[in-house]
Amino acid sequence: MANTIEQVLAELDRWYNELPGGTERPRLLSKLAVLELCGWVEQRFDGIAHDIAKMAGVETEQTVIDRIGKTYGFDYGPHVRGVFLSIGGEVLMRKAENSLDASFQGDLDRLRSMLGSLWRHRCELAHNSSDSTMGQLPSVNAPSWAINQQRVLAKLIVKLEAELRGAL
Repeated sequence: MANTIEQVLAELDRWYNELPGGTERPRLLSKLAVLELCGWVEQRFDGIAHDIAKMAGVETEQTVIDRIGKTYGFDYGPHVRGVFLSIGGEVLMRKAENSLDASFQGDLDRLRSMLGSLWRHRCELAHNSSDSTMGQLPSVNAPSWAINQQRVLAKLIVKLEAELRGAL
């Protein structure tokens, strides 16, 4: 049985907290937690995109499948919004975003901000190895940070998903 993202992050946090200081393991576990969170975000949006495409009747259109398959990231504007634009167009996105903003004021901006920050952090981590010189290493938060980010993002993503479905 596959572990949920919550279980994976909790396990990484447990390992992180049981380690003695002075090793690279806490840093590597922290980096892994962020990368696991990012993988979950991408898979979550891919699943929503496939569901929305099916509901919109375009699941078999090769252009939509290609667009989802060629999107490697989750920054809101270029990645998330771009995929949903290619599925349902500007009308779908404006309806969903306006409805989300009206029902949950500030949540769309919060989602955009969190995804953008997480995407930039992911890129820093993915493009630096643990043997980089000290001046080049990006800061890495404890796995508990990733746990909190996941909790907040999960709620925001559910709201966006509901608005996308409602806009169809």
